[in-house]
Amino acid sequence: MQTRACSLLRPVSSSLPAFRTAASLTVLSLMSVIAFSQMPLPKPQIASAEGNPAPDFTLKDQNGAPFRLSAQRGSRLLLIFYRGYWCPFCTGELKELAAHKADFDAVKVRLVGISVDDQEHTLHTWGSLVHRQFTLLSDPGARVIRTYGLLHVQGGLDSDDVALDTIVFVDGDGIEGWRRVSATLPDLPTSQEIVSRIRSTMPHKPN
Repeated sequence: MQTRACSLLRPVSSSLPAFRTAASLTVLSLMSVIAFSQMPLPKPQIASAEGNPAPDFTLKDQNGAPFRLSAQRGSRLLLIFYRGYWCPFCTGELKELAAHKADFDAVKVRLVGISVDDQEHTLHTWGSLVHRQFTLLSDPGARVIRTYGLLHVQGGLDSDDVALDTIVFVDGDGIEGWRRVSATLPDLPTSQEIVSRIRSTMPHKPN
């Protein structure tokens, strides 16, 4: 059985009275967290690609501008694959990362989020949740997500394919340093944990 916890958070019929709609959403949210949050997610198609060139891609950002991975050479990137705007675990992670952007700036790492959300939802997430702190990319059809081996088949809000929550570190030469794939929906690393791992893999300067 595939985990689709966040897909329980569907809009309730507008024909219901407002108070019943709100109550129903609350109940569904609690059911989602209690019943599904600890269920294991599917295994990624690619568990590790450490030491290999990160597959190049071009996607549009929240403003519709093209973003090409290979054009970022010289910059270290943290690719944040997330399920979508509708998943509370993902939005919580994005907000936490945005709140600690200065910590990533300190280790000279640029944050880039990737999901199957369309541009409208990507722009909304960028403005209201990420507060314009880092770039978000739209991957309709999960083409790039599939290339990186991080596809959760029919794991989305309407049984569409989405990304497994994953952090991928790409160095300045475009080489994947490591990736961390979430085992359950709440299994998301904190900013401090991510920064600590980045620091541990940085070359040490001689005294």
